Amino acid sequence: MKHRKLMALLALVLTALVLFTACGEEEQKSEKKDEPTVLSKKIRVVAQKGAPGIKVFRNMGDNYEIKTYKKIGDLRSAIKEGDYDAAILSTGIAGEMYERTKKGLVEVSPVSLDGIWVVANGYNKNDFRLGYMINKNVVCMDKHSTADQVWQQVMNDGQQSIAAVKMKYVNSYEASVKPFASWSALVICAEPYASRLTKLSEVYKILDLAEIYRENGHGQVPTDVLVVSKKMAKHRTDDVRIMKNEYETALGTVRKSKANLVFYNQSDRGIQLLREYNKTVGNKASYFEE
Repeated sequence: MKHRKLMALLALVLTALVLFTACGEEEQKSEKKDEPTVLSKKIRVVAQKGAPGIKVFRNMGDNYEIKTYKKIGDLRSAIKEGDYDAAILSTGIAGEMYERTKKGLVEVSPVSLDGIWVVANGYNKNDFRLGYMINKNVVCMDKHSTADQVWQQVMNDGQQSIAAVKMKYVNSYEASVKPFASWSALVICAEPYASRLTKLSEVYKILDLAEIYRENGHGQVPTDVLVVSKKMAKHRTDDVRIMKNEYETALGTVRKSKANLVFYNQSDRGIQLLREYNKTVGNKASYFEE
């Protein structure tokens, strides 16, 4: 009698397990089937003119309204006033705007890596050193930009006096061209702007700041980053997921830029890159959570 009861109990347990497993599989299939693939409404994307990755968004269809700004100050204003859903920003600017908007934006993924250069005319590109900038007039594209932050970090690492450099900040690519009207100009900027400057006569990329940054143990530089407004991240989570998926798909149709265009999505590597960089330069930006 006990043996029969035990066998019946085991049969009941096995039946329950089969049913439970089947239900779980059905729920997973249902979840996959119900995952949204259509945006609830258009996404407003902003960036500085010529920013890496903006071409990718232009290939993503009519659901993305793209607006670019010639001057970084105008882009800063758009972010501060909340006139955007998503943006491609220099990672340094993203950290700055995170503070200025009282945590009003969320980092989603690196868009480009490395590509931080000293660009010059009148210098030997084969033996230029950081110390050569001491007591020189140096132009940097965008204050608090990734290029600015990386330059300051490598100067500190090399025990070079930042205060002894006569730094001038400009807020557009066009303004970074003007110094080369004179000989012995030095400009610090990120890709793709650095490569564009080398199209000028006798202008060269003479020092790879991102390489020095890596050699000093700080890892790769996430030069630009895709961010969304905090409102977008909170209330349109599905749209953020769709945007990420469509961005990755469209990325394959666009030729890689000289800034090493990437899209790490929510991968561990992407988040790790952002966290390492933010920790190095003191950014406190938060990340999009799936």
